[in-house]
Amino acid sequence: MGGTVWNCDDCSKEEQKLRGCHGGAKLPTLLVTGDYSNTCPVRLGAKVEPVLREYSHWKAGRLFNPGTYADQPGVYIELMRLIDNLIIQRQKQDNEQ
Repeated sequence: MGGTVWNCDDCSKEEQKLRGCHGGAKLPTLLVTGDYSNTCPVRLGAKVEPVLREYSHWKAGRLFNPGTYADQPGVYIELMRLIDNLIIQRQKQDNEQ
């Protein structure tokens, strides 16, 4: 996968408006979920990173809250399932190539 890595320090004011540095992107970003975001992917990354850290704990059997699976917040369970499903889909795509 090639491409340009965006760096906030290098973005001009025009690029910030286009990409949605502070929301309201003129060119929304297509997310892996199939939804569009009006916020720059670099900014979204800061919000996604903690979820991905939790995912590594999930895979290791360490839950977000003390207790059992039933004691976990619904949104946490849904996010972990979403990540699991995205990984499975990606692995299927890779195997088909």
